[in-house]
Amino acid sequence: MTHIIYRKDLKKIFDEPKNFLIAGKDEDNAACIEALLGSISEKAPDEVKFVLIDTRNTFKKYENDPHLFLPRITDAHEGVKTLELLVSEMEKHYQMLDKNHVSDIAEYNQEADPSSKMPFINIIVTNLDDIIALDDESAGISIASIAQKGKSCGIHVFVALRNIRSGRNNLGRIRANIEATIVTPRLDDEDNFKFFKIHLDACSCLYALFESPSYLAIVQEKLGIEPLFNEMVDFLFANAHEMLMEKFNIDYHRAANALKIMKETVKNNSPFPS
Repeated sequence: MTHIIYRKDLKKIFDEPKNFLIAGKDEDNAACIEALLGSISEKAPDEVKFVLIDTRNTFKKYENDPHLFLPRITDAHEGVKTLELLVSEMEKHYQMLDKNHVSDIAEYNQEADPSSKMPFINIIVTNLDDIIALDDESAGISIASIAQKGKSCGIHVFVALRNIRSGRNNLGRIRANIEATIVTPRLDDEDNFKFFKIHLDACSCLYALFESPSYLAIVQEKLGIEPLFNEMVDFLFANAHEMLMEKFNIDYHRAANALKIMKETVKNNSPFPS
């Protein structure tokens, strides 16, 4: 399903913890990561932590942030080692859950003493290209493992990718285990737009990031999508009750229920559901 999101509202999508693949140009990826870090900063440091693998040294201002679980990493070799270490940390979290006979971090923290609660950990890789170029195998396995198994114990991954056509072997494994993708459609970037079109149909949770409603309309036109599709659906279904009642000899209640189901079906199959 595709969700429309405007840059000014970016922080909203990070309120619910999930794994994210952020695919686009440096400035688009940086905006998403800044929004994520801003969302984290609004929470207590003992409740939410983050690991920042920042190989391009873009987020230096977070060097001493109290939410850091580990010191900020700027070296790609250290980034690969850190990902392996975080797999071990995930296993430790699971051992704690098993030891206390609970199924997830929420249940564990509900029963634990304040001093022994586990924080949620967000692993942020600002340039996945640098990491997989150095060690595709190890980094790919580590990220995919955390994305696949980390949610129950409160560990999530956020990976930003510039080269969306990377042929690295384990990139597919990573993408297969990350449930949400953020893409900024760019008409001036052929590879980016092809990637967006593929995910528009294939991704179960795609966030399409736009600067403004006017640019969204331009992209819809490029895709051959009617910009007023959802408004047209609303109009048609708002005026169809009497037609159904007369044609099928049913009361208003039955017509309204049928129209509600049909409207949801139509809108959910729109490329840009409202």
